[in-house]
Amino acid sequence: MRKLQFLAIIIALLGGCAAKQNKTNQDLTSLNEIYHLERDYAVVDDEATTAIQEFLKANSIDVTRHDDYILLVNYGARKFTMTPRLLKGQLSRLVVRRHYSIREDFHRSTEIVNFVFNLNQRTNFGQFSVTGDGESLMIRSSITFVDNLDIKEVRKFLTFFNDLIYATIEAIPETHKYLY
Repeated sequence: MRKLQFLAIIIALLGGCAAKQNKTNQDLTSLNEIYHLERDYAVVDDEATTAIQEFLKANSIDVTRHDDYILLVNYGARKFTMTPRLLKGQLSRLVVRRHYSIREDFHRSTEIVNFVFNLNQRTNFGQFSVTGDGESLMIRSSITFVDNLDIKEVRKFLTFFNDLIYATIEAIPETHKYLY
């Protein structure tokens, strides 16, 4: 009888340890899903870029470093660039961009500038612009947050942003004339 009681206590203790271990792993998972801004960074900062890169990687988002301030993000078979602007206790943001190649016939043309101007007039989810070399269209928007960034929000934003770009391209037929 004593052996049976001893065995029951051992099983109860082991079960309690296993439950505690699972809770700890769950807590760690929850912590990894939310980025907590611990300090101020310069408006554009190499360390801020590293912090966001590590946060995205820890949450299985394919991200590589382009330079000190820009991350290349592959999400849903789409490529984005991301630049963090982090300020503790204030409105922080991740500036997200998608680039599309402009057909050679329209490089640096007034026609493409007018087209981009009209895109900005017709949409409100991002800013459209022609890059400095005149060879690509850049669409820019931002994920904004104060001190805590949830990975679910990042994923939803990237999906939403991509879907809106696709819907805009399909809804405005002349985009196919200008873009590859």
